[in-house]
Amino acid sequence: MITKIIYSIALSISILTFILCLLSNISLFTSIIRSLIVFVGVLFIFFIASAVMAVALRPKEIGQKENVEQAKKEEGNKVNAE
Repeated sequence: MITKIIYSIALSISILTFILCLLSNISLFTSIIRSLIVFVGVLFIFFIASAVMAVALRPKEIGQKENVEQAKKEEGNKVNAE
């Protein structure tokens, strides 16, 4: 589902680029090449955005959970000592 949306966004932007190139009297071959580059560029941007989101939303490592558990135990010991 989401891939269809991504491809449709990339395709619509590349078609818009193609039309603008033709309206500005750029040759047909150059317009096609530019549109393909724009299409690949938009897909690349979505790829990088998904990679960044995957890294940002990755669950914490096991070692960090152990550190949190140790910190809670130390806090409990401090409360008991007081």
